[in-house]
Amino acid sequence: MSDSSPTATADDSIRHHSLLRYILLRIVVTPIRALAGFGQSIAVKEQVAGMPQGVTRRRIEVQSRDPGRTINVDVYETAGAGPRPVNINFHGSGFIIPSLGTDTAFCALLAKETGAVVLDSDYRKAPESPFPGAFNDAVDIFNYVKSQPASFDPSKITLSGFSAGANISAALAVHYGPLEIKSYVSFYGNPDISTTVPPPQTSEFEQGVNLPGPMRDLFYAAYMLPDQDRADLRLSPILAPIERWPKHVFITCGTADGLWEPGKRLFEKLKEGGVDVQWMSVEKAAHGFDKEKRGASEAKDAKIRSAYEAAIATLRKGY
Repeated sequence: MSDSSPTATADDSIRHHSLLRYILLRIVVTPIRALAGFGQSIAVKEQVAGMPQGVTRRRIEVQSRDPGRTINVDVYETAGAGPRPVNINFHGSGFIIPSLGTDTAFCALLAKETGAVVLDSDYRKAPESPFPGAFNDAVDIFNYVKSQPASFDPSKITLSGFSAGANISAALAVHYGPLEIKSYVSFYGNPDISTTVPPPQTSEFEQGVNLPGPMRDLFYAAYMLPDQDRADLRLSPILAPIERWPKHVFITCGTADGLWEPGKRLFEKLKEGGVDVQWMSVEKAAHGFDKEKRGASEAKDAKIRSAYEAAIATLRKGY
C-alpha cells in the first residue's frame, strides 16, 4: 500500500462495546441469526448443487493477524496452472449474520466465465467484533493473496461484495488504490454510512426482501460504537478521493431497496470523476434480489442473469 493512502495511518485496533450494550445487542442479534441461518443453509446447498460444470469449491483457512485465529475462505476455480487473476468476494451479513457461501452462484459463475480464482472470504461479525474487525480481516485476505505469487497474479486483483460485503470491499479498494485493485463490483451496498439513508424509490417489489430503516440501524449499532466517526473511509468509502477508486466499477441495486440512493450517488461521483463506471437499477427489486430461488420465474431469473453478466464483464476488464 502506498503511503499516500487516505487510510494508511488509521487505527486498526478493535474497541469493544460496554458489557450492558453488548448483552442487549446479543439478545436482539441472536434470533435474527437463527432465522437467517435456517434459510441460508438451504439456499447454499441449492447453489452448490447448481454450480457450473468444471468449477470446484474448496475451503481453506487463512491466517489472521491475530495469533491462533484463521479466516475461512471458499475457493472457486477451474482447472489450470497459476498464477491466475483473482477476485476477492465478501458476502452480505448486515455485519452481524454469518453468511459465507450465500454468493456461491455468483462466485462459481465468475470462475467459470473468466478463469480467475475466486476467493469468497468470511470476516468477523459484530457485536462480538465491532469495527474495524471485518475490515482488518479483509486486509489480511488481501495480504494473503499478495503473498502467493505462484498462485495469484498480483497485477490482476479485483474485488466484489454484496450488501455489507460491498461496503467492506469498497473500503478495501480505496485503501489500496487502483494500482493494486483493478475492478470493483457492488451489489446493493452502502458506500456512505455517514449519512441517513432516504426511503427507497418505490415500496413495490417482486423479488428480494424489505430492509427497513430500523433493521439497518441495528446492524450499524452492532458494528460501530456510539462515538465512532462514521466519516472514516473504512466505513464511508464514498468520501475517498476519486483517484483512490479502481479504474473499472459496476454498481447495482433494486429500486425498492433503501440503498439505491447511496449507490446512485457513488455512481454519479465516479462518473463525474472519469471512472469507467456502470450503474444498473433493477426495477421492482428489493434487497438481496439475486438470492431468490432460481427457476420459479423467468422474469426474475433474467434480472439476476443481467446483473451477474454485467458484473463479470466489469471484473474481466481488470484481468
